Amino acid sequence: MIKKILIFLFFVFAVTQPACAQRNGERIFRQLRKWLTTRQTAVQLPAATEELSHLSAAVHDQVAAMQQLTATRADLSKRGFVPVHPDLWKPLPPEMAAYTRSVFRARSLGEQSEVTFSGVAFKTTYLGQEEMFGVVAAHALSPEPGMSLLGSEFTAEVFGEGGFTTVPAKLVQVSATSTLDLALIKFRPEDEKLFTPLALAKQEVSADEKIVGLGFGQGKWVLSKRSFLAKTPFSIRTSFTVPWVNRGGLCGSAVLNAKHELLGIHTGSTRDVEYRDIGYATPVEFLNTLVEAYHNNGNATFPLYLNGEKIASLQPDEFISFVRLKDDQGRIIWRREVRDKFPYQKIVERLPRARYIELSINKAIWTGNYLQQDHLLTRSVEYDFKTRREVR
Repeated sequence: MIKKILIFLFFVFAVTQPACAQRNGERIFRQLRKWLTTRQTAVQLPAATEELSHLSAAVHDQVAAMQQLTATRADLSKRGFVPVHPDLWKPLPPEMAAYTRSVFRARSLGEQSEVTFSGVAFKTTYLGQEEMFGVVAAHALSPEPGMSLLGSEFTAEVFGEGGFTTVPAKLVQVSATSTLDLALIKFRPEDEKLFTPLALAKQEVSADEKIVGLGFGQGKWVLSKRSFLAKTPFSIRTSFTVPWVNRGGLCGSAVLNAKHELLGIHTGSTRDVEYRDIGYATPVEFLNTLVEAYHNNGNATFPLYLNGEKIASLQPDEFISFVRLKDDQGRIIWRREVRDKFPYQKIVERLPRARYIELSINKAIWTGNYLQQDHLLTRSVEYDFKTRREVR
């Protein structure tokens, strides 16, 4: 009985501590054999010795397997694969491997070259011509002075057979961070062949549809399964299961539907009052807004809807800085300064008591060094929910 317990403990030790087993396996084997020799009868010794011989062979096989796993893990690490568990590294599943050229690492230049974010290559049609663009999160450029993020000039690292290839990226159109939070980029014509641009989803996401996210967290591949929660004027909200330690740099990554079409661009995550992690993605229809602005000297518009009603039209570089809800007599019943994302849910909850909504609209200015949210009032819009029209 003691012999079986020792053999079992030795096997567990060898499996859970392969490095130690490799160094000390022979020594432990000799000690066990010596112990059995002094405590077992001559009749029992041959059988025990045979069992230990089989055990030694099994341990050596296990050590060899662990050495192979370690080598594979190191290879995957060099190729940019992320661990889905601290002790388990896996490449992307076969159905997703085809899309490794569709996302890229956006990396800043110079002293801040360690700063990386995600980006997506996509294709769309403008005036009958198919074009390819890249997109990153606008807040990754540098949302305010003194913050060194990507800046106006950065590189894109796209994965290929020989590893990652670095190409220059050119910023061509930018939107406000508190609305669309998207920045459009172009690549040199000779570099576009390195990418496999994603097609834009043509249908709205359904509640039970399988959704996945693909991008780079801490510079490593991150593939996340998500479920649809809600859609607001500027974002798709999904569940978000990526551990906090792997989230850095995921902004700008792709959110794909079951057909692996591009549903949206991941722009951030938060935790709600129920302690659920929520992911935000800007819907792909706004990518076409930026493409239109790119071709028209920055001029394009997109609608702002509340409860299915269009209450205003915005330019890509505009953002809402203040919201006021008013009753039938025009008295303010709720107000909110918009410092980050548009407070859609809080507004919807208060709409039954409101007749008017007033929006203060400002412009985001790209200076070439950073994206400045200019808080000098550009214009004001007021909408009447009873007559369903703008009154100012």
